[in-house]
Amino acid sequence: MGLIKKLIEERRLKKLEAIEREIEKITDTKLAKHQPKQPSLKDSLLDPETHKFKLPLKNQFVKTDSSVFLLFLVCLITAALIATTAFYQIKMSGLNEDFTARVIEVEKLKNELTAKESNLSVVQQTLSIKEQREEELEDVLQEERTDLKNEIKILKSEKADLESEISSLEREVSILKAKNEDLEEQIDALESQ
Repeated sequence: MGLIKKLIEERRLKKLEAIEREIEKITDTKLAKHQPKQPSLKDSLLDPETHKFKLPLKNQFVKTDSSVFLLFLVCLITAALIATTAFYQIKMSGLNEDFTARVIEVEKLKNELTAKESNLSVVQQTLSIKEQREEELEDVLQEERTDLKNEIKILKSEKADLESEISSLEREVSILKAKNEDLEEQIDALESQ
């Protein structure tokens, strides 16, 4: 560890000397040469006897404060996480409400469907009962038709028999009338004699 620290210190010293040279060049051109020379940054930081740093150089060469940058970065990440969380919370609550509404709608449709199914089963039962009654009535009507047809045939045959009997009776009546007239003529003839 001591060797690494020494190498880091030497590199920092070299960078410091290069920076001092650049500063001297800039200040020499701008400032008059009659001003007394200011002590160099190297002289103020190094102990001339030990050639070691007088003060610890912790974060001395960093131009920006890294802790402020890290704090800003942490705040930015936290704000992004909060915003993302809020966004997803809003989205999820909207989805949850939509899901709940859909579940309620599905339940209503399910209830309506079960009610319609029960109505359909009742209608089917009444329809089957009506069909059964129709079939029974059809059978009864068919039997009645056949009975009526048979009765009609019987009545027609009876009618034909009666008509033939009427016609034979009418013939007999006409024959009897003719005989009656003949007998009346004979009676009139006998009475006139």
